[in-house]
Amino acid sequence: MIKRVEFSDINYTLDLMTHDKKIEDISNDYFSALVKKIELGKEYPIPYKSGKRVFIRFLEVHDNKAFVIMSNREHVEDGILKKVIKSAKDKDLTKKNDTKNDSTSSVSDDIKIEIDNYTYFVMDFRYNRVATLFNSRAPKFIDTITIFLSGLMSDSQYCIEISPTLDLNIHNKLKKTHHLSNLSIKFGCNSEAVSQILSLHDTYNLSSTNMIECSVDVKYRMQPLSIEAKNKFEEGEYIKRNFSKFEIQGYGEDEELFEFDFVTSILRKKVEIDIDRKHLKNILDFAKIKDALTESIADSFRF
Repeated sequence: MIKRVEFSDINYTLDLMTHDKKIEDISNDYFSALVKKIELGKEYPIPYKSGKRVFIRFLEVHDNKAFVIMSNREHVEDGILKKVIKSAKDKDLTKKNDTKNDSTSSVSDDIKIEIDNYTYFVMDFRYNRVATLFNSRAPKFIDTITIFLSGLMSDSQYCIEISPTLDLNIHNKLKKTHHLSNLSIKFGCNSEAVSQILSLHDTYNLSSTNMIECSVDVKYRMQPLSIEAKNKFEEGEYIKRNFSKFEIQGYGEDEELFEFDFVTSILRKKVEIDIDRKHLKNILDFAKIKDALTESIADSFRF
């Protein structure tokens, strides 16, 4: 399964007593305080919009990293975590009592929880970066985790702010991109793109006056990416003025995949995870997601 990962930065607000401390010491202090506050597996409800709640669970906290899941689906409140914990206990019990058989064989593989029921993220306090598995159905990650941590860590001497990691290397990555594979854009009726891209009136005698929004997704068979196209993609003000979405994917040498978001400029990448495309089947799937997110954080500093 290939999924998109988006990155955020952890920033600290310092007071007069802490402004001269090293960022490494601040991160360690904050993480140590967080470990003391968190109860693994506990479901933490957070007020969301329209009277609904979001549920956050910390599945693993150690080595300056936290692996967390979040959902706004109330029916999973008593579901997945109990099954995961039971699965883990079954696995440990099998290891102790059965030395002949493969210990993973008894781990429940009938959990069948939809992957998109959750947002999965790893907070790495060594790098002060967060990797989130993109989920369009999930509540906004940054808003939710900020509210949660502000309440949980209200007595901490540090306040943290989580903000999207901006892609500061777009120009160099575009230079390395030779072929275009995907183009995804969205624009409204007042965009200059209406007359440039749509010809509904000439073709179908339809006016664009009443158009609310247009979305276009194009897949290419290794379309060569010209210098002229790259220059157009870097016209940031024009794109942000006329498009609510403008994203491309392309390949460079050795099939290296590059992703670009020219509206938000958020740093993102694709990761491959060896699990079912739709369902979580056992606790090993959580470990695979955690490992992929952890690895992507280290990689995020080189692209």
